[in-house]
Amino acid sequence: MNSLVVKTLAATSVALFLNGCGMVSQGITSDDSYLDKAESAIGIDKSQLTLDKDSVKGGIDAVNFDVYDKKGNRYKCYFTSAVAITSDALCTKISKDGTATPANKGNCNALLKAAGRC
Repeated sequence: MNSLVVKTLAATSVALFLNGCGMVSQGITSDDSYLDKAESAIGIDKSQLTLDKDSVKGGIDAVNFDVYDKKGNRYKCYFTSAVAITSDALCTKISKDGTATPANKGNCNALLKAAGRC
């Protein structure tokens, strides 16, 4: 019984420690870091991108943000976060009519083909 209590407390402590990592990452991630992540995901140089600061929202385990390119195209992006480690961003181009288009549509490689993404 004592072992069960210790395991339960340990699991609860870990869950509480990890909870809200996206909210923490949102507060410590610089604008330049958001643009770096978007640049890698979209394939457009970050000098051609603008971060919509009002769109940055941190959640339990992810941060969502929007960027715009110089042509006015909007990309919805997110990355996951756990403690001090963040993933690469994933971005989706949002057309003027609100439909989503994968940002990598014109950049199909073997891995994307295998995943059925192009």
